[in-house]
Amino acid sequence: MKKTKNKPWFGGGIISDSARPQNSGKIDMHGVFTNMYCWGYPAFRAWSLVVTIYDLPRVKTPVLIGIKRKGSSEIDTIATVDVKDESIDNSHSLLVDLGYRFQKEGDYEVITYFKDYRAELKSSIRLRTRDWPIFSTKEIEILDKNKALIPHKVSAQVKCGHCNQHYVFEEKILASVEPSGGTIPFPENGVYECDSCGHKMKLKDIQGQIRASIKDNLTKFINRPSNV
Repeated sequence: MKKTKNKPWFGGGIISDSARPQNSGKIDMHGVFTNMYCWGYPAFRAWSLVVTIYDLPRVKTPVLIGIKRKGSSEIDTIATVDVKDESIDNSHSLLVDLGYRFQKEGDYEVITYFKDYRAELKSSIRLRTRDWPIFSTKEIEILDKNKALIPHKVSAQVKCGHCNQHYVFEEKILASVEPSGGTIPFPENGVYECDSCGHKMKLKDIQGQIRASIKDNLTKFINRPSNV
């Protein structure tokens, strides 16, 4: 953080899963974090950023937000917001919903800065790859026995990034269960070639999120003594 006298400066920033302003003027944040997890790449992630700014002028002031890997000089701009001081004191809380498609794991910096003033704020995100969700023989047996109670197949709508063709992919855990009509099984290698334009869509992270969600629900079910 760099502070310049009589010019706007940043007091601090917080990253969370979501954030919403309250009637009181305060911002309610849920799921504050510094770590993100993925099951494959590329992986799109969304989050909320709340930044406190002091000594804003009464006119619109452009604020830019970018992201980069630590150690890299290349910054991807992901948001531009015009803000101005409308508070009764000298502080302003800026809430921005952000999203970014990560290409690989590592340490990243979200950089908030002014277009016309020399001040910036860096917020850190650590992106890590999770182990692939595997189901044991016992878990499969429990899931099969209680498939009316536990989700065991989940679909996701995916749009080709090149031609906007829509697809519905499905991940099902039980081999004995028929796939849902109108769905495509996730490919084993995580890559699906678009029928319309030939673009190779990388789906491993989406599939991993679905498998992890099914496994989490199954684990919660198993951990209730009355269920197993």
